[in-house]
Amino acid sequence: MKKQIVLIGAFIVVLAIVVSGSISFSQDKEKVSIAKKEGIGSYLIQSNGKALYYFKNDSPNNSTCVGACAEKWPSYCYKLDEIEAGEGLNISDFGVFVRPGSERLHLTYKGMPIYEYEGDKGPGDVTGHGVNNLWFAIQP
Repeated sequence: MKKQIVLIGAFIVVLAIVVSGSISFSQDKEKVSIAKKEGIGSYLIQSNGKALYYFKNDSPNNSTCVGACAEKWPSYCYKLDEIEAGEGLNISDFGVFVRPGSERLHLTYKGMPIYEYEGDKGPGDVTGHGVNNLWFAIQP
């Protein structure tokens, strides 16, 4: 009897901790936020502080960046439930489509595919903005 009371008490304590949120079983989400830089204005960044880009030759839910292009400009691939929209952004502006020739989901902002740039090495880098007059930091 005493053993059962101890087990029930332990169960209640564990349940209270889980319900209160002291223990979390969810993974951290990738957060898309807004940054500002002189000469560019407001633009979207990923959790690591690097800029996010769009490609002028793309159309809604369609990426034309493949092969060598995709090596320099990797797709920003997340499921919708894996991202969080930062202050000033609306999660409903994000979507996904399946990349042509693969099973990978490509995240979009207002329908346009989102990319990273291999030339950006750290937070605050926006070195891809204006490349070949085709690549631009995404402005909210």
